[in-house]
Amino acid sequence: SFSQDRQEIFTGNIKWNLQMDLGNGYNWQSTATFLDRDIIPQGIIKERFSFDAGLRKSIQDGNGELFINASDIFNTFMLKTEISDTNFNFDAIDYFETQVFRVGYTYRF
Repeated sequence: SFSQDRQEIFTGNIKWNLQMDLGNGYNWQSTATFLDRDIIPQGIIKERFSFDAGLRKSIQDGNGELFINASDIFNTFMLKTEISDTNFNFDAIDYFETQVFRVGYTYRF
């Protein structure tokens, strides 16, 4: 059998998006995400943060587009867990491959 003491936490998440027309065919988009700590049966998942951004340039009379964008620019969106019991404490940091940079070209027929 398994039993566990009652746990409570006040938590929340925030997501901020921004899109801007910079003129001359340039567009900017960015997203910031904050996930506050949360309870899991084994312990606590600590807070996480991520920032994504991209720049786009319209070319070829609006048919073409050059872009550069990146996700998790600061490489901060890692899963940090804190697990504790009467006989041990365990802190872990799991890194995911969330940091990606892209450069590309799109053409619309």
